[in-house]
Amino acid sequence: MPETDPPSPESRIDTILKRRSEFMRSREQKAHLHHGAKPGFITTYTRPVDIKKLAFIHRHLANAGARKVLELGCGTGPIAMSLVAQNYQVKAVDVSPQAVEIARAHGVDAQVGDAATFNHGAPYDAVILADVLAEVLIPERLLTNAAINLRLGGLLLLSTPNGYGWYEVNQNHLNPKAYLRRNNTIRRLLGLEPYVRRDGTRNQWLTRARVLSMAKAASFELIDQRNSDFISGSPRDIQLADKLPSWAVSGWYFALRRVSDASKSETQTR
Repeated sequence: MPETDPPSPESRIDTILKRRSEFMRSREQKAHLHHGAKPGFITTYTRPVDIKKLAFIHRHLANAGARKVLELGCGTGPIAMSLVAQNYQVKAVDVSPQAVEIARAHGVDAQVGDAATFNHGAPYDAVILADVLAEVLIPERLLTNAAINLRLGGLLLLSTPNGYGWYEVNQNHLNPKAYLRRNNTIRRLLGLEPYVRRDGTRNQWLTRARVLSMAKAASFELIDQRNSDFISGSPRDIQLADKLPSWAVSGWYFALRRVSDASKSETQTR
């Protein structure tokens, strides 16, 4: 038999790296399936923690038999586009013209508007508020408007970061740069303009208790809650979050039902 040259060290390393990459990709796919995320979702989401959120939303919409959906604060439309692809009747709203333009390019019926006051096309079967409560100055107004847009018994799907979870503690509470950025005494000494809270930046550090208290005041009752992730949002991390107490994780997904007239909450908020 003719002799063959032994594989070079470089080719052996390439083979090992390729096998490792295939192994890790297989594990990630299994982790996604473990959380009910169907490979057929059409979305720009790529992180496992976001796919987990998407699976939570789709599962509850299907269980509720919802077809007419409003997303308040849709951003560039990663959630709405996945619903459009499954033939939901979706309306989406965001304050950013640039984000709305991208959402429209993905086939979403999106328009520029204020999520706290938009009420065209109501009543809806479901309203989605994904990661927007912490970005506004008065989150109660968003919840009240969600109730106004929903039929009685309609579904609110809400996700929000834990204001005192690991990520927020590192990024804000124990981060000297974040503290200095918001400290107007120091800003004045440095000759900087005063820090002003505004929509579109992190304005709320929410606890689970506060979220549920605001939701109850806006005529909602809790149906289901799931933890999002612990630290990184990786496949292993989101599995770990499912086993941790709610105070220890970086965020939550809530499914809530509108149980009473929202007009009283609207009057109180305004």
